[in-house]
Amino acid sequence: MRNRTPTTEDEFPYLPPLGRLDLACLALCVLVVLGCLGYLAFDLFSMVLCDRYGVCYA
Repeated sequence: MRNRTPTTEDEFPYLPPLGRLDLACLALCVLVVLGCLGYLAFDLFSMVLCDRYGVCYA
């Protein structure tokens, strides 16, 4: 077994293999995080508009 090709199981033995399901979950998590950050940015922007310029949304 001297000429055996090293695999990812040798480097990361406890990680599950990344398949399509894991990639889809990662993409969903990234979209959720970006959506939350976008909502927080919009909320901050609308608070500044309401405080500074009196443009308040109900």
